[in-house]
Amino acid sequence: MPPGTTHCVLSTESCMTRGGHYLHDRLLDDTVAVSLLFSSTPHPPTNAFHNSVLQVFVARRVQRIMERWEDELRRYCRQCDRVVWAPDTEPIAPAWPEQHPVTDEDMGAAVDWFAMLYIVHHVAPSRLDHLVDRLHFAEEQVGNTLEKAQLFVDFWTKRVRSTDFAVAIAATARNMMMSADGMLEDVDGIPGYWEPKDGAEYPPSL
Repeated sequence: MPPGTTHCVLSTESCMTRGGHYLHDRLLDDTVAVSLLFSSTPHPPTNAFHNSVLQVFVARRVQRIMERWEDELRRYCRQCDRVVWAPDTEPIAPAWPEQHPVTDEDMGAAVDWFAMLYIVHHVAPSRLDHLVDRLHFAEEQVGNTLEKAQLFVDFWTKRVRSTDFAVAIAATARNMMMSADGMLEDVDGIPGYWEPKDGAEYPPSL
C-alpha cells in the first residue's frame, strides 16, 4: 500500500503497537523518531526492522528529485570546460530543484528527503536488520546516493548562487533529530556545504 494509507493490523493477542515506517512527506519526523528508538533497543519488537528497505526507499526519492537535473550535473562533474555559463544578470529559474513553487511556509519535499537521507543512514543502520531481511545491494546504492546528493547540493548552491537550499537541509535535519529527542551532532557524516570565501564571488550560473 502507498504511504499515508490508513489501515489496521490484526494480532493473535491483545497488544499495543507503534509502526516504524512513516514514509509520507509530512510524517518523516516520526520515521526518524521511531528508527532512533529502535536503533537503541536491545530487543526490538518483531517486524520492526526493515532498515535497508527504508534506506533504499529514501535514496530513490532523492534520486528522483535529482533526476531532472542529471544532464546539468553530469556536465558540471565531467565537462566543466564545456559548460555554458550564463551571465549573472540573467534570472535563475527555478531557484529550487522541485517543479512546484517554494515559499517560506512550504519549502517542498526535497529539503525533507535530503535531510532524511543523511539521517536514516545512521539512525536506521542496515546491520540491525535480520539477515534474511537485508537487501545486500542497499549499502552500495545508498552510499552512492549519499555521495551524489552532496555533490548535487554543491552544484545547486553554485547554480543558483545561494546557500538557501543547503542551509534548509541542515536546519531540517537538526529539527528532525530534536523532535526525536536527539541531536544532529550525534549523527556521523552530516555533510557541510560549499560557500564562497570571504570577499569571493559566486561563480556564474550554469
